[in-house]
Amino acid sequence: MFSASAIGVSPAAWQIDGPGAYAVPSGGGCLSVTPVDRAGVPLASLQRLSWRNRHGGEQFQQTAGGVPRSLKKAFQARGVPAWARDRPLLYVGERLLFVPGLGVDARHTVALGDDLMALHWQETRVPDCRVRETAKI
Repeated sequence: MFSASAIGVSPAAWQIDGPGAYAVPSGGGCLSVTPVDRAGVPLASLQRLSWRNRHGGEQFQQTAGGVPRSLKKAFQARGVPAWARDRPLLYVGERLLFVPGLGVDARHTVALGDDLMALHWQETRVPDCRVRETAKI
């Protein structure tokens, strides 16, 4: 695990305003956001976000109707190596939304609707990755 001082992630307010690639604060990667017709996260729910460090005890639900599991067990089940687990986590309010290497927590995914987005982690920053300024809300 890592500390906020080690990678410099602060829980400052962050938002996604549409499709694109967003630079992750001190995470060394990009969050790619693409529109989808089904099984996505409503764009309207991506407004009050924050990146946070792992602190232990987080629960992640891989599939709809599945059982939430500890991040450690979810990472192990997906075969994510230990060195690739030290990335900031994306929260909406106090609820875990996205984990690099695992994806979107299924509790945030809706089957059908307007303005649904898929979120994907890109390990390195790509040229069109926008650096987001953080602002307190």
